Amino acid sequence: MTELNIKKHPSKKERTKNKIMHIAKGLFEEYGNENVNFQMIADKADMCRTTVFNHFGSMEDLLVALTAQEIEDVWEIVDSKGLKGKDLIYGLFDKFLEDTCCYPYFAGRITARVVLSGTEENPVKYLEKIIMEALEYEGYDDPLTGAMLIEGVYFGLTAHYYVNGKIFDPETLKAEAHEQIGRILGGKK
Repeated sequence: MTELNIKKHPSKKERTKNKIMHIAKGLFEEYGNENVNFQMIADKADMCRTTVFNHFGSMEDLLVALTAQEIEDVWEIVDSKGLKGKDLIYGLFDKFLEDTCCYPYFAGRITARVVLSGTEENPVKYLEKIIMEALEYEGYDDPLTGAMLIEGVYFGLTAHYYVNGKIFDPETLKAEAHEQIGRILGGKK
């Protein structure tokens, strides 16, 4: 007998948490994360401030959760395609850059804040691990250095766009990222 893979509907608690995260992301993009507080999120979400606090103990917790969710979402999309090695790396960065183009200022602010947060379960560590495993699959002789360089492509490219006031166009960013990642992989594209 064939087993059906039916995805259960999220609980009310999960839906509320997702709503808070979605609204916070939009407010962060519009006002900057340093100018957003839980009351603003609660007002926009049409809920009380305590509800927001019940899901996130601090703004830092919310930012880390948003980053973790982004990495999980991107990973699920890439993993569903069965990508391995360099194709997985290109797929990850294509999706991250597409998402960055939707919320460029939020992405820059949150990335810097989460990287510097020092939290034990830092979601960027998970991303680094995925990249290292993809490099090992490709037979890369120093996966840690490769992962750092490849992460640097994202940070460097987005920083270049911010400081030069360039338009965040996903196709242009992806093409530039592919070129730089290809150099790191020794011409393997």
